[in-house]
Amino acid sequence: MNDHPSPVYVRIVGKTVFRVTDPTVVFAAAEQQVLSRNYGDDEAGQLGRQSDLEFAAENVANAMLELADPDRMVNIEVGVEPCWGETSADTCDEQGRVLGQQPDYGALFDACHCGKPDCEHCNSFQMTARSAALLHTAAQVLADEAYDDVEEHGDDPVGGNNWAIFDAYPRITFKQNAVWRRQAARCFDDLAADLEVGDLPIPRCVGEEMALRLMLSWARDTTADDQELLAQTVAGLPEHPEDYDWDMLFEWLFQDDDLSSLFHPEEDGIEDPDTETNQFLGMGDYRPHAWFDWFLNVEPRDGRRPFRR
Repeated sequence: MNDHPSPVYVRIVGKTVFRVTDPTVVFAAAEQQVLSRNYGDDEAGQLGRQSDLEFAAENVANAMLELADPDRMVNIEVGVEPCWGETSADTCDEQGRVLGQQPDYGALFDACHCGKPDCEHCNSFQMTARSAALLHTAAQVLADEAYDDVEEHGDDPVGGNNWAIFDAYPRITFKQNAVWRRQAARCFDDLAADLEVGDLPIPRCVGEEMALRLMLSWARDTTADDQELLAQTVAGLPEHPEDYDWDMLFEWLFQDDDLSSLFHPEEDGIEDPDTETNQFLGMGDYRPHAWFDWFLNVEPRDGRRPFRR
């Protein structure tokens, strides 16, 4: 019998969202936490303490980070020795989405608004900074909901009203499995990645067409019904007369609106490229197994790109 088994190393990754109801208490507790540590009596130690005090006083996230202790993630004191750990803290919303971490859309989508008759920019489509920022937020929110559905429901057929997003997809997709749904979730991330580098989020497959439809719908609803989130998302970005023109964005970003046919029961079967109606309209293959095949007139995305979750 081996009385001294070899150690096993375990890495635990966790995420907790805290609602700070009284920042004053948190700042005071963080200060006491720093003051209670042993920095040594030399000059370097005193400078280290002062640096940590200044860090903790800078904002609530920093103060909470000073109070975090990764060694106490496991509630046991015998048989476990912490080797190392790291923590990070960001200000977020109640769903855990980090605030203030988005590309500089003011620079990426610097839309002209001179209004001159001969201005080629003003006389054609322009993505504005505020529209881009809201679409990017839409992609992030909807991707999270899609991945949540995968984790919650797996391969279960869509049914009932306890789905976050996949019940908004056409009925022909309701029996797709978790692998298919993860690919659908990644479509939102792919379109978000386009925006992050200043590219238009032009769909490259049917899955991305569906993702963009939902992004535009979410952005439209937010513009109309959630002024607080809208203001938070576009804070600091330049205004433009074409901000939030979702109808115009739909016209410019989609090659066609064939996907809408899948939502009409009287047109069931139109997704099959062998049907007469499909061929008459020149739709192509809209059956679920083909939703992530690249359109012939676009550049395919890198097949090595990862899934976020």
